[in-house]
Amino acid sequence: MSLTSHQKKIILIAIGVLLLFILAVIVFTPRRVKPATLEIWGIIDKPEVFSPLISQFHKSYPQIQVKYVEKDPRSYQKELLQAFANDEAPDIFMLLGNWIPEYQDKIAPLDTRKEKTFNIKTITELYPDVVIKELLQKDKLWGIPLYVDTLALFYNKDIFDHYNIALPPQTWEEILQLVPKLRILDQQRNLLRSAIALGTANNINWSTDILSALMMQYGSSIVDASHKQATFDLPHEWLGQRIIPGEKALRFYTQFANVRSPYYTWNENKINSLLSFARSKTAMVIGYHRAITIFQKYNPQLNFGVAPLPQFRNSPYKINYASTMNLVVNKRSSNTTAAWIFLKFLAQRNAAEQYYLATHHPPARRDLIAQHLNDPLTGTFISQILSSKNWYQCCATAEKEILQKAIQDVSIKKTDPRQTVYSAAHQLNLLWKQNKR
Repeated sequence: MSLTSHQKKIILIAIGVLLLFILAVIVFTPRRVKPATLEIWGIIDKPEVFSPLISQFHKSYPQIQVKYVEKDPRSYQKELLQAFANDEAPDIFMLLGNWIPEYQDKIAPLDTRKEKTFNIKTITELYPDVVIKELLQKDKLWGIPLYVDTLALFYNKDIFDHYNIALPPQTWEEILQLVPKLRILDQQRNLLRSAIALGTANNINWSTDILSALMMQYGSSIVDASHKQATFDLPHEWLGQRIIPGEKALRFYTQFANVRSPYYTWNENKINSLLSFARSKTAMVIGYHRAITIFQKYNPQLNFGVAPLPQFRNSPYKINYASTMNLVVNKRSSNTTAAWIFLKFLAQRNAAEQYYLATHHPPARRDLIAQHLNDPLTGTFISQILSSKNWYQCCATAEKEILQKAIQDVSIKKTDPRQTVYSAAHQLNLLWKQNKR
């Protein structure tokens, strides 16, 4: 029996609707992910921080199990490298931003060209420049930022109140003016209380980050990554004078540990800077937000305030300094797809805000930065993120040792700062030549 033209038309329409339905199911049904068990190694954060995030993720991806393991920061890198050597490294691991180049051959990046929603446009709109420069290279995203910490000035409110100092210093020049007032010396010029912890490397947390911030405030980029060379030893104009920024920064930093300086207030025999501040043996210290945990551990009653990182008066450069913490995927993992699904989940606004509220680490997302600028606990650190910089470190551990040695040579061995800077730049350039990345 032949079909009428009307019946043929109805059948064609039905077939078309069926095909559209099948196509819609293919397009809009999430791609099935094979079952996977992911292990994450992290530092600083406790397992209870990630537990609710993992539970929330598991509701959407019940086939992916996630386990977070907290590691000791002091032995973390050694343990991580040993795990890679034994082919027992975790699927996801935590890295500071300046560690990423050293581990790049062990990381599985995300190819943003294959991403519909998490592409370059989205990423560059989502995160500040300091994150983009560390994590995004051409079309590859090397990890997901958990937070962006910035250097700030901690000051003891009780000591400031005692001397009727109503406001914390905003400039380095104001810091210098406060040194004679806040330090306490006995008749033999032994330090009974320091005004600020600066000048050495062995007993000051993040000494090389502070020195790097000073170099940048003096106008240096520290390195030229495109030409693979140091730049902090190259002269340029700053406030009408010809300076070598590395030398200028090193002289300024180490003067606080020079017993002959009018600003002498620290030495290599002092206890750790954060512990000294926690015990009220030092009036000011420069550190990251995570230093608060140490203060609260050793002196819960410590009455301290937080002010922005000091700048040089009349300087054309307003430079703050940042350190990012990131999660990256193990290149050798058999579950790289599942691992990146979890990282992209953590990057979503709701998950990122939940992480912030649990840790109070300064957030990495721009929208959360804007939302929490006035937070009493983290507002100062957050307010500095967008103006913060860092520098590309091909071999972070070795470069840190070079800068630490430069500080110690000038502050303890009394070497010439200019020659010390030239030597440090030469050593760093040799590292670049040896580095194959």
